[in-house]
Amino acid sequence: EFAPVAMRACPLVLLSLASVPLGSAFYGTSQQVVPYVAPDSSKSPELGPPASRRRSRSAARPYVPTLLAFGYSLSVAMATAAMPIRCKDMALDELPNGASEALPEGLSLVGGFFAVDMLFTVLFTPIWSSLSDVFGRKPFMLLSSGGLGLGWVILFGAKRLPYLLMGRALDGMTSCMQPVATSAVADRSPPKKLHTHLAMLTGPVLGAAFSIGFLAGGILTENYGADLAILVAAVVAGANFVMTLICFHEVTPQSRSRYRGPIASVAMLLRTKKSVVASMAYLLFFTALYGIRSTFAAYANYKFGLDRTQAGGIQALCGVTLTIAQISFPALLVPLFGKNGATALGLLLFGIGSAICGLTDDRTWFIIGNLIVSIGSYVVPLLLSSIVEEAPKGATGAALGALEQVNTVNRIISFNMVPQLFARSLKLADEGHPGLVATPGFFFLASAACAACPALLLPHLKTEERGRDSAECL
Repeated sequence: EFAPVAMRACPLVLLSLASVPLGSAFYGTSQQVVPYVAPDSSKSPELGPPASRRRSRSAARPYVPTLLAFGYSLSVAMATAAMPIRCKDMALDELPNGASEALPEGLSLVGGFFAVDMLFTVLFTPIWSSLSDVFGRKPFMLLSSGGLGLGWVILFGAKRLPYLLMGRALDGMTSCMQPVATSAVADRSPPKKLHTHLAMLTGPVLGAAFSIGFLAGGILTENYGADLAILVAAVVAGANFVMTLICFHEVTPQSRSRYRGPIASVAMLLRTKKSVVASMAYLLFFTALYGIRSTFAAYANYKFGLDRTQAGGIQALCGVTLTIAQISFPALLVPLFGKNGATALGLLLFGIGSAICGLTDDRTWFIIGNLIVSIGSYVVPLLLSSIVEEAPKGATGAALGALEQVNTVNRIISFNMVPQLFARSLKLADEGHPGLVATPGFFFLASAACAACPALLLPHLKTEERGRDSAECL
């Protein structure tokens, strides 16, 4: 009964979503927050900041966009855990003759849904991110949370393939939370604290949100069915929309930017030597990370006999380790080694951990290797801060949107190629071929190479001053 209503309401929903950025932009201009400027103590030592400026300084802190990005990722992870079962149930309904098993068909649908989502993400993310430089961050954070929630509602209520694809397309069309929230954090961060503030964003989003969300979604799916998990994910996205509307306030940028198209935005990543190397390192790092994530459960089962629950437990432990490492390590290591040195060290740690995972036959060392990989992931906020620093003034959203666009393409390629590489290695190993390519863990070694290559490039950039005052960096 829901599907025809959803189909008739869809044009109105899409029209409403299209009006969100412009309408919220006008609404948000009256609530823009001017960054706090400290009074000149040499002229008036007794002068303290007025109450309005104290409120502005509080609103300009980076914690609100961090919390909103966390809620968005939590919703995504919860529904992602339920997607295979939801698609399997739908495939059972579609198959003739009352077929009782549809796992291959269900997995095929999962792949198709994610392909639709990724396609529209690639097309629309750079547009929304660049427009956020012009109209502000809030309209597009609302657009992203609203589109995600509506997409899950359609997935929950509809039972036929066209409506499910429509929900995934809607999610992809409105997906821009990560680059826009990162830009909002950059707007609120002085240069010396940029990498530590970004670490407070990327750590919980990449680690805790996906670990907690995937675990919660799996528990709900296992005990109450996939529909309830998807409904809860929609509620989380809706709550995120309301929190954005109430709690997020714009910070007046130093300079307004004109709109930059997707091609011009990508060109910004190539404008300086530093931005080129940082972007390459960022993309190669995520190539390695996506490669490990795409085949982790299958490899753990093949090599060590771990079921999905046990593999999920290791991934949850790695998610917690990743969160702690990203929050703490940049602040600890940058004062000692400089940003480039700390980044190179993290990439080398990631490569060493990946190599251990690919070569070991011992379960304990496999877990240790994955923990080292998680620790090495602290490089993400350091690389992001280097890219933000090289972006033109007023164009942070465009640069980060272009990076997210290219990284989404990178994710599509990695999640398709690495499982094929794993299957190829298994076939060669079964046929008795010698060499590393015939090693089942060869994709771990490929990930190690992807992480090590940019580590060799970083020292060629301008050397940063070492041993800087720790309080200055913190």
